[in-house]
Amino acid sequence: MFAIATRNFVEEVDNGGLLIPVSSVNDSDSIAPLRVVVKRKRYWFWQKHKYLPTDFVLSDLLTGDTPIKPVVVETDFIKFTGTFGDNIQGGVNASFVRTSANVGGKRSAKLQSLFGSLKKEEVDVQKLLRDSKDRVLDMSHDLIQQTKEKPRQLLGIVKECIVTTQPCSVIEEVQQGGQCGASLTICGPNSTKLCLMSNTDGGFEVDGPVKKGVVSVCRAAADSSANSHLHQELEKLSDNFQLLSALPESTRSSLLQQITKLMQDRAAISALQSVLDHMCLNKKPNLSDVATTESQRQNIQVILDLLEQCGQEGSAQSTSVLTALHLITSALDEMTNDCLATLGMCCSPAELQTLERLVQCVCGNGELPLSSAGLTENIYEKAEHLFASSNVSLKKDGDVVKTEINPEPGHLPLVLCIAVRGLASLAHSV
Repeated sequence: MFAIATRNFVEEVDNGGLLIPVSSVNDSDSIAPLRVVVKRKRYWFWQKHKYLPTDFVLSDLLTGDTPIKPVVVETDFIKFTGTFGDNIQGGVNASFVRTSANVGGKRSAKLQSLFGSLKKEEVDVQKLLRDSKDRVLDMSHDLIQQTKEKPRQLLGIVKECIVTTQPCSVIEEVQQGGQCGASLTICGPNSTKLCLMSNTDGGFEVDGPVKKGVVSVCRAAADSSANSHLHQELEKLSDNFQLLSALPESTRSSLLQQITKLMQDRAAISALQSVLDHMCLNKKPNLSDVATTESQRQNIQVILDLLEQCGQEGSAQSTSVLTALHLITSALDEMTNDCLATLGMCCSPAELQTLERLVQCVCGNGELPLSSAGLTENIYEKAEHLFASSNVSLKKDGDVVKTEINPEPGHLPLVLCIAVRGLASLAHSV
């Protein structure tokens, strides 16, 4: 619940995508100004980078014995109380959509985040630069040596934090009852300027989003057709979808069933994505390091066993199936909580085929006859909400359905299309 609450908070207050939600209460104790973090580059260009906290601060990585004491400026940030609905259908599909309505479910729940008044702690970067002007990195430090051996990783430091100023709680209310409390710390940069001293080598650069207006969806030029470039990006990935469709029916069915179960909980999807991440780097998965429940670990193990079965038919196919599954889970992990939850309620073969037709519509001319869409009123309502959560409008106009990608959509339309195409590939054969 803590991970969901912090992610909900970030989605609500940070449209620029600069804040990084802390996923564990334990992480909140290790995130502080000048804490060293490891920035891990992602496999797919549309993924956000991951940041892993370490046990070190900046002074630990520099030569010299004088510790650097940052000057931290504290300002009011926001007063926040958020409530998010949770509907579980059939004990399998769950959603965290922003409504308390029970959509044919057997249980309803509500997640309430009582964070109160939050403050921003910001390091005085200019003083930091002056204090560290004559200091250099200790290249013999173990953390630096380990990072040098992994080209997909970089080191960074925490420049700003959003923290609570009073006891707070994350409460889940269900029909059977239940409650959990936690403190909150969220770390992340909040500006995009460069912080470098003139006529000086080195310095600190702040992570920030791609400038709006320069890059459109799928890295297309801003004046190009978003639909066309979305189609081009999906075509580049089409071999992955065809490979999944060609798997034995029993394998496809089992994979879809296990992934759908994991979609009940974002943390479970993130755990699966992390495991497949390691496997794509030719590392053996270690489920003991995965922060999930025992039943979720069992679901992940079933997926790994199915991958191993694919390997018995040839290592090349096993590697390809691994890449294809990693593609799907990476897309699911990039979705907003709202979008992931809604998609989790649309995972029957019939619904996935309908969503796939709508994806083809988004990538095509933006129009689809209602007669061929297979849209019942129930499916249409969920599809409309799902696409809206991914910056795509879905509207009925007479006897056709029209789709339109909203201005400055980011990567969300592409992420949705990948997830739908991938899941639909498991739901039917070529």
